[in-house]
Amino acid sequence: MNLTTMKRISVLLAPALLLAACATETTDNGLPEGSGRAIAFHAPQTRAAIEATDGMSAFSVWGWYKPGADAQTPAQVFNAKEVTRAAGGNWTYDQLQYWIDGKTYDFYAVHPAGQSDVKVSPNGQIAITGFDASATGANAIDLMTASRTNMSGDNPQAVAFTFRHLLARVQIKVQSEGDVTITKATLSGIDYKGDCQVDAVNSTATWINRMAATEQASPFQASNVVLNAGNQYEASVFGDLLLLPLDAIPANAKLTLTCQYIPEQTTGKTYEVTLPTADVASWEPGRSYVYSLVVSTDVTLNVTVKDWEEKDYSIIW
Repeated sequence: MNLTTMKRISVLLAPALLLAACATETTDNGLPEGSGRAIAFHAPQTRAAIEATDGMSAFSVWGWYKPGADAQTPAQVFNAKEVTRAAGGNWTYDQLQYWIDGKTYDFYAVHPAGQSDVKVSPNGQIAITGFDASATGANAIDLMTASRTNMSGDNPQAVAFTFRHLLARVQIKVQSEGDVTITKATLSGIDYKGDCQVDAVNSTATWINRMAATEQASPFQASNVVLNAGNQYEASVFGDLLLLPLDAIPANAKLTLTCQYIPEQTTGKTYEVTLPTADVASWEPGRSYVYSLVVSTDVTLNVTVKDWEEKDYSIIW
């Protein structure tokens, strides 16, 4: 999957805040070479679907400077350093680091911070193991990565990260013609967990070791979703779902709904609807897919592709 098609969220590191790379070399006066020129970060504050840097939470940064003639291994500057948003919108981290003259730096970032089992190598290979995309709504995690390479310690510039979405954004909306309560909803047959291998240099990402939600044990469940005049007879069943991309939507991917049409009804009517694939056969990272379902005496399910901000039509990210 090519990350160049994903929506990008830029993070500009203000020159005044340039939080510098880890200075292991010093001048005669004991200060880091290039002292006073630190490397800083501007960026993330929620974990739901993110559309701008104001919505980003803390992110983690890895960084190295390239070895000189007398060294074979890049010197590490940051190792999963958490960068957080401070008052006034500035981005900060502890233990300020400084640029070193004559060094060339590469930086990589993962959003949000605190993801377990993430490994990053100096050549831009990012391995995210066991990522769990089962959280829904406001708790959904918008997994993103970014890179900024070949930065000169001789002439430090503002570090501008461009974050790319690794997940697809999915919503399931239900409409009715009268008062209806969805007593139970289950989405099954889709992957919710896996390992992601990101090549930041070539802007590619691959998901392996996937785990799919089953009908018997799906993490995507909702109950007591009410459709009435108060919400104009429409509701998003699960809220935002930020899911693993799919090269092909599985044939067994389906939505199961149990609907109660009147308050006095003791047993609801259950529908099983397979996700349509005629128009949308896959989920791409950085795209938004809205499935619209109408319940009456029967159900129909349609899907539209939108951009991440849910405008009228999809764009190339």
